[in-house]
Amino acid sequence: SIIATLKDYAENSSTTSQSVMIERAQIGLDSITCENYDGSYTVGQDILINLEFTKGATFEAGTPSLKLNNGEYALYYETENIKNGMSKIQFKYTISADDTNGLLDVVSIEGDCKWKDTNTDAYFSIDNFDKIPKLSARKIKVDTISPKIDKLDCITAPGTYKEGSILTFKIVFDEDVDIDNPNEIKLQFDGNILNSDSFETTQVGSNTLFSKYPISSNDDTTSLKITGITN
Repeated sequence: SIIATLKDYAENSSTTSQSVMIERAQIGLDSITCENYDGSYTVGQDILINLEFTKGATFEAGTPSLKLNNGEYALYYETENIKNGMSKIQFKYTISADDTNGLLDVVSIEGDCKWKDTNTDAYFSIDNFDKIPKLSARKIKVDTISPKIDKLDCITAPGTYKEGSILTFKIVFDEDVDIDNPNEIKLQFDGNILNSDSFETTQVGSNTLFSKYPISSNDDTTSLKITGITN
């Protein structure tokens, strides 16, 4: 509070007080962060990017966007928890099929808007963009290329097998995969010799599946040949 006392020539005094707030720290852009975990993201997935300010900030007379290093844009995105006027302002980038692949970063803040300190209503400019931490410290990767099978082998030793025996197949992809329902992946055989619904497939590594097939009494073949994969 500020207290002021006034006196006249007769030594009569009058005192008044007023509560004020003194802003010591100047508002500015502190960093650019991402809500997503490090990893690869593909078509249709959203990447949420934040402008983190030192204090509450707002924009007016236009809407900002973030230009990304792949030529795409993250657009302003308001949620119940993150709104215009807070110290964090959020943007959303949704990956499309023709987007350039690679590690993601923000190269500039676009949009003809005015930035304002929420507490003081004073306008400010973002002039430290090149000096703040950005997404280059993270590993957020755009990857629109579907993984391919690099190797498919039967790892059961060559030989003759009867009913009840297990044949095990190893499927290796050319990159890391995260398959929600690996057991839906089935192998197809020449002439549909085996019952594909009997396969049990599990993911055992970042890019590897094992598929096991129990031989039944209806299976009869002298030479097994894999002709495809279904799901």
